[in-house]
Amino acid sequence: MKKWLQMFPGVIAFALVCTMAIQPAALAWDDNHNHSSKTSTPDDFHKLLFFLSSTPFTSVDGSFLVGGLFGGNGLHFQSHVMNRSDGEIAQNRADAIVFFNTRFGVDVTDPKVYFTGFETLSETHYRAVVVSDQHVPSTGWPVHDGGWIVVVTDPAGITLGGEFPGMHVPGKTMFVFGNYKIDRPKSPMILSFKSVKPITPESDRSFMVSCEIHSDEFGVGQAIGATLPIDLPNGQLVYNTRNIITFPPFGEEVKSKLPN
Repeated sequence: MKKWLQMFPGVIAFALVCTMAIQPAALAWDDNHNHSSKTSTPDDFHKLLFFLSSTPFTSVDGSFLVGGLFGGNGLHFQSHVMNRSDGEIAQNRADAIVFFNTRFGVDVTDPKVYFTGFETLSETHYRAVVVSDQHVPSTGWPVHDGGWIVVVTDPAGITLGGEFPGMHVPGKTMFVFGNYKIDRPKSPMILSFKSVKPITPESDRSFMVSCEIHSDEFGVGQAIGATLPIDLPNGQLVYNTRNIITFPPFGEEVKSKLPN
């Protein structure tokens, strides 16, 4: 255990902050006698969500994606999870391509990058364990995570444009555009996400993510998360993700001081 703490001090601190921020305010039991908790929304915010994944699973290529990074296409997520028609999928894909070019100056046809659809494996047990002011069971609500991704495949990296003119990013840098669908009883929760900044994995494959979030229910928010893949001796992988989402992104006090 001490070895993992020494390897990932930054993320351990992130996890401790998460723990302190989501103390349950009320307890309850659902119809199946499972423990559930209700967390109050922090002052200055409208809504807080906390996702995590810590379940071992078998990966085809060291990634946490259905079919692997280069083997999958994410179309199951689009058609069966998001219930989009072929025309809606084509439009969503086109929107993603425009986004990658506008924000990062990335042309998805550039041979230095790889563009594809993606879907996170359900075996990772990615789940929402906190949705503030709502009772969530201790098992959490399943989170479906998918969309479109660009990965820099050139080991020399690429130079960005758009909102990051002249910024050079290394190989394996990622950019994402997609949706979370949370299996909340009675009414699934849909969130859309877009990369705020490049996602750059470290040498140990860990990475931090910052995404702009949009919700018809909660408005505009921000996700800040960390993923630290762990290889187990039996050959399985742990996604090992902690993701906090707030609405609004910075709290009302900060929001009121930002330029329009």
